[in-house]
Amino acid sequence: MDTAPDPAPVKQMETLLECSVCMETLTQPRTLSCYHLFCKHCLENYVAAHREKAVEAKAKVPEIFECPLCRTEFSVKEGENIGEKIPANHFINNLLELLNIQQQAHHVKCQSCKANAPAASRCISCEKFLCGKCLETHNNWTDFEDHVVFTLEELAKPENRAKVKGKPRCEKHDKILKFYCETCKVLVCRYCVDVNHTRPEHTWFHLTDVVVQHKEALKASSDIFEKQKNDAAESNRRIKEVMAILKNNATKARDAIKQQQQDILNAFTKKLEKETTALLDQVEIK
Repeated sequence: MDTAPDPAPVKQMETLLECSVCMETLTQPRTLSCYHLFCKHCLENYVAAHREKAVEAKAKVPEIFECPLCRTEFSVKEGENIGEKIPANHFINNLLELLNIQQQAHHVKCQSCKANAPAASRCISCEKFLCGKCLETHNNWTDFEDHVVFTLEELAKPENRAKVKGKPRCEKHDKILKFYCETCKVLVCRYCVDVNHTRPEHTWFHLTDVVVQHKEALKASSDIFEKQKNDAAESNRRIKEVMAILKNNATKARDAIKQQQQDILNAFTKKLEKETTALLDQVEIK
């Protein structure tokens, strides 16, 4: 039975993940501030072409460029490159990886042996497709007991697609990002550590240690924010109470002023009536 996913959703994803410059599936995608997506090399060629035109025209090398689709401006200074200026979009990279899995599902071969047999499953931990024999061998290894394995049918289910994504890899060396450079604030692979992030100029840590530290820091920050939220709620409650008291006092003061006004008006009216009566009596006597 064909367990591959419906090709229609795959085709729709291919359309969504297509670069508007080269009209091919995105490669190392970069997202501009307008949220339009382009291949990293397409943006690099686009910027380079505009700079070459400026040089030929003996004009100032531009640092401001327009999005090829909507003309929204973005900046790349001279000496900067797209890879450094515009970070990778990991969400789109994950979608691309899912697309690749879905595209391969109809004709994928085993990636663990030379038999080139059709794959029956994929080990999420090893990031490899396995045929039936390799899967049996894989399951017999005690070192792989905690590995997660999906059949192709299971991979086709929407709830499992997010689990297919592999570990993040270095764009320069295609190696798993295992370290975090505290100096540069970036994830790096072993090659990056050895070449571009050497100590003592750079301070880096293994990613697992950084994750633990950041979890602890995040929990501490979360506790602080929770306390601040509670304090703010309590302050807000007190402010509302004071406002209610002030409003009540204002109502009482307004009523008192109106009552005083009415009392003065009544007293004036009585006095006026008394004086008017006296004047009328004098007129009648005369």
